[in-house]
Amino acid sequence: METIQLKLWNNHTTHPRGCAGRKKGTMNKIKHTWNIVHDCDGENGEPTCWSKEILHPNYGRFVWIAENTDGGFDVIVDIGTVITCKSLASAKRWVAMNISSVR
Repeated sequence: METIQLKLWNNHTTHPRGCAGRKKGTMNKIKHTWNIVHDCDGENGEPTCWSKEILHPNYGRFVWIAENTDGGFDVIVDIGTVITCKSLASAKRWVAMNISSVR
């Protein structure tokens, strides 16, 4: 899915790292899949940022995973970076175990 809705930071549609999101309708259900945020793709077109809707009471509506300059993967929510993981798979696993399961 290339077009996703990002709504955070005082109702702006901008990812915390400055990548602009594109709105696409209203999302009524929690998405269980990760979406690539193509606005943040690297110079060669490789993905560097992923998003997922979580509707969490403490962390907000969305969670992002963004590759950082050290090669790690930051898990980012409305309040900021909550953890940095060594791989994309471990970051997704951390979200599944610590954020997505809370409703």
